[in-house]
Amino acid sequence: MERNSFLVETSWLAEHLLDPDLRLVDMRGYVKTVENNGIQEAHYEGARGEYERSHIPGAVYVDWTRDCQPT
Repeated sequence: MERNSFLVETSWLAEHLLDPDLRLVDMRGYVKTVENNGIQEAHYEGARGEYERSHIPGAVYVDWTRDCQPT
């Protein structure tokens, strides 16, 4: 694996899951399309419940609409 790579194979992850320098981020969610007066709008809905039911051990949940906004 390249040193600066952020995407890895599941086999690599399984081998390195206990690495203290590894950071896992789970940003699961859905983009829902809503029509309002003939205009389509996209709305993101985080899926924290899905994360809480099953996520990779050690992963943290990030809701990009809440956690990644500029201050």
